[in-house]
Parts: sequence; C-alpha cells; structure tokens
Amino acid sequence: MSDMVFTAAAIAISLALIALLWRGDPKRRRVARLRDRGDSAGTRRLMLAAALLPGALLAAAGDAAAFFVWLGSCAIGGWLIAQFQPTNLPADHRADRHRDRR
Repeated sequence: MSDMVFTAAAIAISLALIALLWRGDPKRRRVARLRDRGDSAGTRRLMLAAALLPGALLAAAGDAAAFFVWLGSCAIGGWLIAQFQPTNLPADHRADRHRDRR
C-alpha cells in the first residue's frame, strides 16, 4: 500500500510541475499574445529537474514497476496537458492559424 501511495504522490508532484512548465512556456505565451514573457530558462530547467526527481527516486529505490507507472503516467499526463490551448486568442488569429494548415 505504501508503494502505491508513494507512486501516486510522485505522479502528482511531477504532473503539477509539468503543468507549471506548460503555463510558463514562452512560445505558448507568445502565440497566445500574453504580455509577460513566461518563465526564464533557469526557472524552467529547475522545474524540469524537480519534475524528474520523483522518478529518479523511484528508480533508485529499485521499484521498476513503480518507475514505469510513473513514467507512463507523466508521458500521458504531459500529453493531455499540452492539448489545452490558450483561450484568449483573438478570433481572427485562430482563423489564420487554421487556414495555414490546409
């Protein structure tokens, strides 16, 4: 039971940090025409290291199953987080973006 709780906590921590990385991504913020420039490169690197730390701890503990559950959960969760689009794009900008794909 404690292994499952530790794995769930590791997943939650990593996904929270992945969401923070998504929120502060400068390219995503630029496309959404948000005023601030997002997080600095140093801040993003620190958040990345912190997001990977729970997985490293699971691997160091020798629990391969927990590590692979964490790895898969972070991959799927990160993909789902990346699917969210900024909601404050002007309507004409959204139309231009879809027109370029045709």
